[in-house]
Amino acid sequence: MSLAIACGMLDWDYLSTPPVNELYSFEKFYLSRPPVIDVLSATSETFSTVLMLNPSRTLTLSEMIQLQIDVKDGRGVPKGFGGDEIRVWFQDKFMSGTSMSAKIEDLGNGTYIASAPASWIGTLRVHVAVTYSREYLRALVYLQLVLKSFRHIGALFKNEKASELTPCYHTEVIPGHSRSQICNMTTINGSPWFCGRPRKRQLDCELHFAGSRVIEGPSNIPATPAEMALFLRSSEANSKVFRLVPNDIQFNVVADASEKLFLQPKPACNEIPISETWDFESPTGFMYKNVWMPRHCHIGHLNTSYIYQDIEIILLGDSNGRSHYNKFVQGSSCVQVKKASTEAWHKPLLCVHEGNKFRLRWEPHTQPFMNGFKIAEIGSLNAASVEIDKIPSKGRYLVFLNHYFHITTAHISSLDYKYRAIRDALVRLFQRNSQVLVVLQSPHTSQVGWPKHYEAGDMFGHEIMRLQKEIFHDIRHKVIYFHTWDLTVATANMNFHPEAAHQIFTTLLGFVSRKF
Repeated sequence: MSLAIACGMLDWDYLSTPPVNELYSFEKFYLSRPPVIDVLSATSETFSTVLMLNPSRTLTLSEMIQLQIDVKDGRGVPKGFGGDEIRVWFQDKFMSGTSMSAKIEDLGNGTYIASAPASWIGTLRVHVAVTYSREYLRALVYLQLVLKSFRHIGALFKNEKASELTPCYHTEVIPGHSRSQICNMTTINGSPWFCGRPRKRQLDCELHFAGSRVIEGPSNIPATPAEMALFLRSSEANSKVFRLVPNDIQFNVVADASEKLFLQPKPACNEIPISETWDFESPTGFMYKNVWMPRHCHIGHLNTSYIYQDIEIILLGDSNGRSHYNKFVQGSSCVQVKKASTEAWHKPLLCVHEGNKFRLRWEPHTQPFMNGFKIAEIGSLNAASVEIDKIPSKGRYLVFLNHYFHITTAHISSLDYKYRAIRDALVRLFQRNSQVLVVLQSPHTSQVGWPKHYEAGDMFGHEIMRLQKEIFHDIRHKVIYFHTWDLTVATANMNFHPEAAHQIFTTLLGFVSRKF
């Protein structure tokens, strides 16, 4: 903590007060080791090795592929402990748009086992990436505990006599403000959110809140030079490069007795029980000639009457929800009532088809999905829990939830609070309306989006998925869990708006095209 103070960033009370009373288990795990001082002691993809454990380089369809990855540091010394973010995918050597991710098991001793069923006939190449070293993740855990958020938000209070911008966080400790000088904005945000009380006497917390915007944060961060080197390695142009472990492994997959070209599960995705979507084993599917093939079900016949007639679709969340909105617009031929006037649009959208009794809405979320450095006014960003509470007791509704990338700028407790508020609102919704289908989308991989990648991204994607499964467990029979992580690993996705957005949307339709 003394390092943070030395940077001259924020006040002691703010820095020294953790965002939660008890650390998350993954935080305890990473903080059990000291910060890295020598960058060469961090995991190095250059010296790490990959070994194929299968006795033959010719496998039959459905046979399990197994790899062993042994990580080493920058001097080629075996690490002897785990905690790295390892990603593995298989790509067909001759068939474009055909690939699959692998399930990763961390043995805790510097060895990782990657496994996946051989899912199509072809010649496969192996790709192994040390996406984030344990040392990188340890530094990030510490930074989030100290700084609480990398994206700093200011609340605008104004009336005809005065205006003032004050800092906001999801914690009750605000830099530069005592505990008695805080505005509780939780009702507006839908989950814990606090802002500094305006110092100008003409301004009131509730009466004069006009919106919020991104504000400049501190330029220095409490990290060792070695940690900063790891952070900078993942930022800007460098983030577009996968940290691949050198290997020349390739193998052939041949037909089994069925003589099929690829694995084909029997049940249709729109017929399986909703609760089963939470138990899909990784990898959850594979890409075959640019078509995503779920592993545990297949995309059957799409009855579009379930999707585009006599229904209101409400998309709550970030700009990847806006991407789904645009595709729903194309599929429904609805008339856009509230229309985007710019590409990066951060305000509600509405599209209606009166003849089909079809309504489509996108409601961008609060905290901290701000309209860049412009003021996001009241009504332009809406709390998901509040929007869910507005849904009436009658009528068919499809509710889509995607709260992920923007909130990764903050400590994971921010997402925790928001998910719990959404979960509570869904419980109330299910009690009053039985004609509701809800979809919760998982995180996806992303290395490009923020200039400083460590400020927001997929680093704790697995922890977020664990959090989602914990919080929504008791309503899992009512909520479809829509997996996108393995799809984006398989397609080597870089962008925070996935390149495979079309395949993601088509797969989504395969799950929601059902009677409810």
